[in-house]
Amino acid sequence: MRPITCTTCHQADYTLRQAGSTPLLPAGFRAIGVGKGAQCMLCHNSRNGAIVWNQEDPRRYTAPHTASQSDVIMGKNSFFLDYGNNFISPHASFTGDACVTCHVRMSKTPHAFKADPLVCSRYHGPEYTAARVQSGTKTLIHELEAAIESKIMVAKDRIRNVRVWNDMAYAYVDTVTVDPATITKVELIEVAGQQGITIHFTDRRKITTQIGELRDAAGRPSFATGDPIIRAGWNFWLVEGDGSWGVHNPRFVRQVVLNSLDALK
Repeated sequence: MRPITCTTCHQADYTLRQAGSTPLLPAGFRAIGVGKGAQCMLCHNSRNGAIVWNQEDPRRYTAPHTASQSDVIMGKNSFFLDYGNNFISPHASFTGDACVTCHVRMSKTPHAFKADPLVCSRYHGPEYTAARVQSGTKTLIHELEAAIESKIMVAKDRIRNVRVWNDMAYAYVDTVTVDPATITKVELIEVAGQQGITIHFTDRRKITTQIGELRDAAGRPSFATGDPIIRAGWNFWLVEGDGSWGVHNPRFVRQVVLNSLDALK
């Protein structure tokens, strides 16, 4: 693993390695006309190819690469929403340099890449803060999280065999048979790039695993890749991994979450 140093983004003369537009990103799209923000987008994308928004079975349990800011600010790669080019954020198109405008140029600590909490007010007026956008969006995102967990709990009788993930070993260390009646709750978690859950039991045990490693009594996947919870789970990790709680692209994030909630009904 290489450390992130000046040369990650800058050439020998300190000019950026990429500016203006990106090449085709691992997330399956190009970001065009984003100024110096193009450099950021080379790495900060979901890195799993383009999502077909209405695909009924993605045939995988993958979670987006955690730094999915490019997908969100460009309004890309969600299920249940026909995104096309209809959800590109003004923050990508009209701030001059997209990410760099707020996270570098307007920041008090430019190379910490942290946007000043008051940067929104400088552009939109004193009453328009990041928190104003984030409060409602957090409620929506947590509601989606709870809905997915609830759907899993309703179907917990399907869970009979579980591979046990050990985060310290970064590997599976065991396979256990469980009594679904003893499952008290589940929590969404990302496990080695895959959608996962932590299962809580009545005896206070906890097991973490990837959703794709849950099996029913016949050895079949407890939740098929075509189950709506897998696509809703991708959407949850997409907007959660963006980390801005809607600030980067409030319209896109809100619609993705609302459509995901509808798909789970």
